[in-house]
Amino acid sequence: MWKKLISEILQSEDYTIERIAEDVGVTGSCIHRIIDGRTKQPSYRIGTRLLVLHMRVRRDCYGQLPAPPLPANCHERSRFRAKRDAS
Repeated sequence: MWKKLISEILQSEDYTIERIAEDVGVTGSCIHRIIDGRTKQPSYRIGTRLLVLHMRVRRDCYGQLPAPPLPANCHERSRFRAKRDAS
């Protein structure tokens, strides 16, 4: 399911893996792990943000449902990225 959501976001051609990662608040390697199948069950936070992003990008899949706003602080860097960048 998650692999398909990411694939459909990428098909919009407005998003790259790096941009998806930035909007979701994770690293590109985290998104790659989901695509590769190494991460089959992302955390609730990541899953929610991927779903909201998919709803915003692929409005045609959801009919008249309004896309919810991205969760608060979704553009903040993850703790992992902040530690990595500080090194």
